[in-house]
Amino acid sequence: MVVLIGSLSQHLEPTDPRVPVIVQRLLDTLKVPSEHVQMAVAECLPPLVKTLKEDSAELVQTMLTRLVDGKSEGERKGAVCFWILLLLFSFSTTSPTDISNEKKKKKN
Repeated sequence: MVVLIGSLSQHLEPTDPRVPVIVQRLLDTLKVPSEHVQMAVAECLPPLVKTLKEDSAELVQTMLTRLVDGKSEGERKGAVCFWILLLLFSFSTTSPTDISNEKKKKKN
């Protein structure tokens, strides 16, 4: 459900007051110790993070803290997923899902 909300929120205006709340829920969901959940959430986050210009410093600090001082392995892995996908979205015009789908097509 959270991933659906994250995907749909990408179509909201950047000034919509719901965007920061949705981003916070997605960040909290990254603590779930499931790789599939973390990857799905992490794919929703980068486009939303770009809209949070005034909160971006706090967000970066939060995720760095989770990466270094996370209490659980799931929390640290979620932070790693966030950073990897944020970097991919920053330097690429295609999403990681598109890249994965292209690789699958080449195998067949």
